[in-house]
Amino acid sequence: MSPVPRNFQFTPYVRTGRVYSNFEYEEHVSTTGFDIKYSLTPRLTLDATYNTDFAQVDSDQVRINLGRYSLFFPETRPLFLESLSLFNVGVPWQTQLFHSRRIGVAPNGTRLPIEGGLRLTVKINQRTNLGFMHIRADSARQVNNDNFTMLRVSRDFPERSSLGLLGTHRKSKASSGQTIGLNASVRLSSVSEIHVFVATTNRDTASSDEHAYNFYNRYNSSTWKYELWGCTKSGRDLVQKFDLII
Repeated sequence: MSPVPRNFQFTPYVRTGRVYSNFEYEEHVSTTGFDIKYSLTPRLTLDATYNTDFAQVDSDQVRINLGRYSLFFPETRPLFLESLSLFNVGVPWQTQLFHSRRIGVAPNGTRLPIEGGLRLTVKINQRTNLGFMHIRADSARQVNNDNFTMLRVSRDFPERSSLGLLGTHRKSKASSGQTIGLNASVRLSSVSEIHVFVATTNRDTASSDEHAYNFYNRYNSSTWKYELWGCTKSGRDLVQKFDLII
């Protein structure tokens, strides 16, 4: 029996240049870093990065926010795009328990250096998935660094049903916070499915914990169609919607 080949990719980079101010030379800037991907086994993959470079990533489109809530920008950086679906829990574009755009980006959109990190994804068996990620980045407040840690476990069941748990921890010199959430998807039949998640967040800078949950049920047949959902976030009132299409 021949050994299974292992995938190993090492991508280094070197960036150098000079900084000018008012057409006067100020300093010489040189930066190095690398990305590593190593498939330890066919089911176990390790990704590591040091001094991550996002020079090839397009900038976000400029948008003016006139509403009360923050704008949602999708993830475009290769470091976080891979295995992104494993860590996605919540309602896309509304309430996501973990959104990687919070890492390495200041509230005003300025990109912050990422010192390094690692990601471990394991397919324990045909139905169980495990993901771990730890990233260290500069703080937006320029106070020490922010450390982000995520742990995700999910289990697939027949008929495209699943159950999963997500835990996150963010720690810096100024503050820290933890989030834990449980999500489930149940396919009742070929035309009906249910999605639900519950989550709570604890922050040392908040006077009380925050919580969120969402329930979504859809029935879609050739005769009847309806959607029913309810959600709450941070103690807000429950919102329900019912659409019936004949």
